[in-house]
Amino acid sequence: MVGGSPSDASVDAVESAYIILVPTPTGSTVPLVRLIVDANASCPVISIADRNAATTERKNPHAATFPIKVCEAIYEYGVAGRVGQSGRALPIVKQRPRHIVIFGDTGCYDDGGQDCDRAAAWPFGAMAGWAAGRQPDLLIHVGDYNYRGTPGRVTIDGVAHWVYDAGDGVPAKYGCRQPGPYISQNVSGSDDWDNWPDWRDDFFVPAADLLSVTPLVASRGNHELCSRAGPGWFYLLGPGSPLIGGAMSEQSCTPESETSPIRFVEPYRIDLSGLDLLMVDSANACDQGVLYRDHYTEEFIKVQSLADKDPAWLVTHRPLWGLRGDDRGSDAVSGKFLVINQTLQRALSSASGGHLSAEIDLVLSGHIHVFQALTFEDDTRPPQIFVGNGGIGLPKLELAPDMTADVDGVRAAVMTRDRFGFLEMLVDDDGAWHGRVINPVAENGFDMLAECQSGRPPSGAVCIPGGT
Repeated sequence: MVGGSPSDASVDAVESAYIILVPTPTGSTVPLVRLIVDANASCPVISIADRNAATTERKNPHAATFPIKVCEAIYEYGVAGRVGQSGRALPIVKQRPRHIVIFGDTGCYDDGGQDCDRAAAWPFGAMAGWAAGRQPDLLIHVGDYNYRGTPGRVTIDGVAHWVYDAGDGVPAKYGCRQPGPYISQNVSGSDDWDNWPDWRDDFFVPAADLLSVTPLVASRGNHELCSRAGPGWFYLLGPGSPLIGGAMSEQSCTPESETSPIRFVEPYRIDLSGLDLLMVDSANACDQGVLYRDHYTEEFIKVQSLADKDPAWLVTHRPLWGLRGDDRGSDAVSGKFLVINQTLQRALSSASGGHLSAEIDLVLSGHIHVFQALTFEDDTRPPQIFVGNGGIGLPKLELAPDMTADVDGVRAAVMTRDRFGFLEMLVDDDGAWHGRVINPVAENGFDMLAECQSGRPPSGAVCIPGGT
């Protein structure tokens, strides 16, 4: 046996156990197990197959609001593991996952009037539990885990301030055209620091059953900006770790006294053995502006270099292409609807004339709180699907459920559904995929909102309406 005997106290102190997939400096992908324990507990030992392995403590961003300890260890593919030798089981990680579930925008906005104690109003926990029963090989979360802990405004030393959110949801003068300084909720004197209880209640408790059966790939949303729940995201879900080293060695937000809470995660690739996930941190990509266009131009140049011979999905919280609501009052007039994301579209245009590598056959996103699928008439542009209906309160639908529109200069068929749900995908060995958008807790017990498939389906659209 390697390592010491696990402490019963440390095993009993585990509040959450989960596995994330992260990149190494050499470009490979490894699973990391992370354990959240009480701040006063020691890091537990884990059992991997027939040996014990120690876990090491991650750097806590703010002990006063995160009274916990996050411990981690490099895990292995294809083996059974446990916390200690008799504690909770850990997922078996497949090197070639082919049954994938995708969730996005799952948190609960209690300040906005959403009833977080009623499944009909916030069904993330029920949907995650149903998905867990399907025994998927992988969970992809496209961002925005924590809403109840990310207010739009905070009081600092008695004065109310808008929190920097890359231009979303605040008056234009506070948005992405503002040169700074920016206001973070995590500065000295703030009355509402990012904290573990909100992370626990918004994500880790409702997702517990799903995290117990499948590893996670975690994208970063705008609610995880450093001005918002970024400290917790880097601590709990960020891909960086000192166990991995290199450029992804454990990352964190800027110090709490900093007036420019801007942090980017460089693009990286998750290798799923025949399918690649190209991860783009679009948290700071303002929907209607170009403040960080030059940065995202460099990101897209790197993304193109990461596209290998395998089929790939581009995963970015903010949609590269999409439609949202009425565009009155914006400077991005499409004629009727707001076309997003301008920062990413202009950056891609600067990087490669607006074209993605041929290996990228799907763009996966969240951010807009509906399900939407865009199929472009131009075969050189992959379909865009966003799954922003994972739990946050749904907006009044301002788009026709099925329509066509010009999106970033290309005509597209656009399907939009304002019902809660998640995307379940089955991937073939050659990278082809088919899936369904499911609301398993609908009033009639089960709704299939859409059926989707790769390539150019007979219907001409990547997704078509689903039956019940």
